[in-house]
Amino acid sequence: MDEDQTYSLTFGVYAPNFQGAFIGEIVNQLRQYCQLRGYRFVGYSTGTKGDYNSLLGINELDGVIIVTNSVDNEFAQELVKRKIPAVSIAYDYFP
Repeated sequence: MDEDQTYSLTFGVYAPNFQGAFIGEIVNQLRQYCQLRGYRFVGYSTGTKGDYNSLLGINELDGVIIVTNSVDNEFAQELVKRKIPAVSIAYDYFP
């Protein structure tokens, strides 16, 4: 898309990193899909699993995609509180 083109929606993608055969491919496919649909893709590399809780830019997002458990539970609860649609991909569940 051109720099001056208007986007219909903005999606935030939170992942521990944007590289590697698994996470990197998931993030890249999400980025490509956003580009094809005319959505703005905003990537947040949290650098960790489960500790990220910065609300920077959250009010600009129409939806959130969380890759693995890359954010803190309180962050996810804040998404719910603000009624920002969110999905989680490849969540590591350990009972």
